[in-house]
Amino acid sequence: MQFTSKTDPMFDVLAVAVRNAGFNLIELKISRTKPQVQVQIMIHCAGVVSINDCARVHRILIPQLELAFPGQDFSLEVSSPGIHRSIKDASEFRYYCGQGVRCYCSDTAEWIRGIIEGASETTLILKGIPYTIDYTDIKKAFLDPTVT
Repeated sequence: MQFTSKTDPMFDVLAVAVRNAGFNLIELKISRTKPQVQVQIMIHCAGVVSINDCARVHRILIPQLELAFPGQDFSLEVSSPGIHRSIKDASEFRYYCGQGVRCYCSDTAEWIRGIIEGASETTLILKGIPYTIDYTDIKKAFLDPTVT
């Protein structure tokens, strides 16, 4: 797993609007088909992301997407990460401090479970684990609400 900054220029544009609404932009997917552009975003906050939160962010982003895709039909889907999120990029770990996670690590060839205590640009720190986990050793990671 790598720690990357999101590379799509739209990520930075939309992240500012999402952040101003009190959320973090976790994921952005843009799919272009001939008749339509489909935009899917995932937002996160320290508390629970409600359907009303998703609707509010949706309303905030529509004008920006109209500017980004002038004259094109587009659809926008806004959702929360969910309690069993598959973590796709190491840069996401920082958003989930205090939450349970399970990581499959290549160096131990097993699942390691714990509460996220911290995340740097190179390593993950879990409470109760006497060592840090290098992102390059993580092959899969999921949020896990059963970890206490």
